[in-house]
Amino acid sequence: MAKQNASRAKRSASGARLVPTNLPGVYSFEPPKPGAIHPKSAPKTLKRHGVPLRPSGNRSRRAAVLWESLISRRLQHIHPHLEVLAVKKPPPRNVKRHKPSRSDETDSNSASASTNWSGGALASPARKLIAAYAEWVVPNVKRGPGDLDAQSPWKSSTWVGLDGWGISDDVLQAGTAQYVDIIDGQDTAHYYAWYEWFPFFEVRIDNFAVAPGDAIFAYVAFDGPDSLQVQYGHAWLVNLTSGIETSVYFPQPGPVDLPAGFLGNTAECIMEAPGFVMPDGAIGLHNFPHFGEVAFVNFGASSDDGAVFGPDDLTTIALTNQRSDGELRRAVVCKPV
Repeated sequence: MAKQNASRAKRSASGARLVPTNLPGVYSFEPPKPGAIHPKSAPKTLKRHGVPLRPSGNRSRRAAVLWESLISRRLQHIHPHLEVLAVKKPPPRNVKRHKPSRSDETDSNSASASTNWSGGALASPARKLIAAYAEWVVPNVKRGPGDLDAQSPWKSSTWVGLDGWGISDDVLQAGTAQYVDIIDGQDTAHYYAWYEWFPFFEVRIDNFAVAPGDAIFAYVAFDGPDSLQVQYGHAWLVNLTSGIETSVYFPQPGPVDLPAGFLGNTAECIMEAPGFVMPDGAIGLHNFPHFGEVAFVNFGASSDDGAVFGPDDLTTIALTNQRSDGELRRAVVCKPV
């Protein structure tokens, strides 16, 4: 009992009270009492429950409106039950940075191209980005027209994250996964929420239900060191359709896995074709399921000096060799708006 109480007494880098999850070293924030979180809540109360503070400063008006809308909701807290998935998700492949032109094979609004990422990225070499967020609607996925059984499963991951697009070796991210496989001869779709601090494995949040058509808000943040100088990040996920929310507070990969540590030089909102480990140990890419087009809304990011960024600061990443509509696409299949 004494050991359990000591564990429950752990606090985040900002002083928030933490509650252990079923994974050692991973926590959730203390759930608020009904009605305790609202637009006039004191910053101390918000920090205690892992809720972002109201944005302030230059360019913060749009972010503040979004914050007030979220904080005004009566949300049901879900204490996360977690499952580690042995799935590797490689960084974007074949990224090309260039000035867009009318004759470009990718989208005319794009400044980058990738074979497994589509969406938007923000580069901020002069500032350290410590938080990013966005909303999207979970797509209804199915096998692409003409796809063969041998191509199963068809997978996609939708997420918001920090690091990963530039020179960093990590990605601090959270979002939803959508995939189709074949069970007893029938195509079966699956949907779940997850978080990850790459190169650590993806972690599924088993009891946070998501379904096609659900509007999802995801927020990730770099929190910094605890009393033992272990660096932590956290994710806050809200299902705006069902009215549930959950939070996860988790450690950064150690120096062996991530020698350079967290850089905070980019933020992203991405639809990804996730990777898998092939028999020879190499990383392959899954085929996308059919999902049409997905749009991120209300993207935002903030830096450690209080600067606020929005969708206008994003560089569009176009997907160059995956399919989402049964056709080979050289355009954006998932875009920030």
